[in-house]
Amino acid sequence: MEKLYKLVLIFGLPFVSCESDPCMTGNYEVLNDWERSVNNAHGSLCDFSLSNGWYRPISLVGNTMPTECPVNGFKCGTSVPIWMNGSYPLLGETIDVVACASHYNGDCCVDAYDIQVKNCGEYYVYNLKKTVGCRQAYCFGTEVKCAVGETSDNGGFTPGCEFDPCHPINYKVLNGEVKRSSNYTLQPDDNAIEDSRLITGWYKIDSATGNDIVNESVSMGQCGTLYPVWMLDTKLYTVYASNIF
Repeated sequence: MEKLYKLVLIFGLPFVSCESDPCMTGNYEVLNDWERSVNNAHGSLCDFSLSNGWYRPISLVGNTMPTECPVNGFKCGTSVPIWMNGSYPLLGETIDVVACASHYNGDCCVDAYDIQVKNCGEYYVYNLKKTVGCRQAYCFGTEVKCAVGETSDNGGFTPGCEFDPCHPINYKVLNGEVKRSSNYTLQPDDNAIEDSRLITGWYKIDSATGNDIVNESVSMGQCGTLYPVWMLDTKLYTVYASNIF
């Protein structure tokens, strides 16, 4: 009788339904389109072919949907950008909210979509619907690409863009100057290399003898010049001599 009583208690427990958590990897698709930034005015994104379901934006431009209307469209890499007309949920919460399509005629909600948003702690996931037509796309983030010739700690996107000497438009090339090798000794009939005529700026060395500035002291008359320049730590040093011949 005692065993039967225990069985009744066990089977009398309420049934708990287990639902998949959209925050877990595998339960969402990834959106990685930097063009979706609300500050990007170029592109032709279209979410008409988007499958309904949960999505996690991971782009370097930012991962939150704007909550203010991108007035007059032509933002987020599309003609009619979609924004969130509401506020974000608290940690662990899932909310129903309306996403609005901002038309270039000034209508901030020419089309409305019932979506869901869940706060996963370090990021949000969005239960999105395909759009009613093309040239409509969901917005995410606010940053933009750095200008050509600039870079940043954010993978080439704002903030913190700065001059990038490694970009081809920012340096000149010294081609095939094999005499600049530290193993080349200036000959009496040579025309010595003279860098006083060099334009100050960034250079990339493209030579079969090597492309790095020598970081050990070199003798006078080496490197195809009378007074070779070499590098110690981050400083450049010049070897001087009155005459080597």
